[in-house]
Amino acid sequence: MSPRPKAVWKPHFPVPDVGNEHCLDHDSFLELRGIIEYDDYSIDSALDEPGNHLGQLSRGTIARLVEHLPTARNIAKVERDRIIKSLSTLL
Repeated sequence: MSPRPKAVWKPHFPVPDVGNEHCLDHDSFLELRGIIEYDDYSIDSALDEPGNHLGQLSRGTIARLVEHLPTARNIAKVERDRIIKSLSTLL
């Protein structure tokens, strides 16, 4: 059994692999330090990389994230609201 990963940055949101097996092969974290914008090239490159797990987080994880985001003070309220609105459409 491999050791559980630890979050490097705070604040963070734990994302377990249990229930999210279609997109994770180990426990992980979402770092909540701010919004990161990716260009199309970076996204396409990641999609083309062999071994990348592609998939959506479980509804339960998304619901927990939506509940947690208002406490992520490192992200501007307008951005938190935008993320919450977008994620809520998946529930």
